[in-house]
Amino acid sequence: MDAGGEGMTIPADFNPALTMKQSAKIHGVSPTAIFKWRKKLGYVARDDLWTDDDIRRLKSLYSGSSLNDIAAALGRSVSAVKSKAVSLGLRRATGQFAPDRAPKISGRVQGVADMAAQHLRRDAPTFRCDANGKANPKGKFWRFGNITLTEDDMLAKAERKGWSADAWREIA
Repeated sequence: MDAGGEGMTIPADFNPALTMKQSAKIHGVSPTAIFKWRKKLGYVARDDLWTDDDIRRLKSLYSGSSLNDIAAALGRSVSAVKSKAVSLGLRRATGQFAPDRAPKISGRVQGVADMAAQHLRRDAPTFRCDANGKANPKGKFWRFGNITLTEDDMLAKAERKGWSADAWREIA
């Protein structure tokens, strides 16, 4: 049988049900030639014939199985499985979930003064310092903007600006 523009005849043992790669390898021609042979014979590609059962199986397997396993289970190529999954809007599972992480506490343990300082930081830089106002994470004083304060003064300033040490009790 003449293959049209190819100038070749379609072999008698040509099986259009094989994949295009397999047929091309068997007959020593390109996949494009196989496509033209299929078209000439009126063969409808299997990729267009997804049954409802195949689609249900694809949906159930897609997120948890490998593409090779799915393709083998459905009797299709990996590229056909990927193509159909994309057209259906399916997504693969994305590996491991991030492990639970402890809350981030910067520097030292948060005490009442540290929480008050956090409240004051919305108005000006607030940090621990020494008596001279030089930053020191173990200092006994607090620097609020350009002012050096004792811990009691800093707590009083935070309370004047709306902070309350017992705010958690109002919520509970």
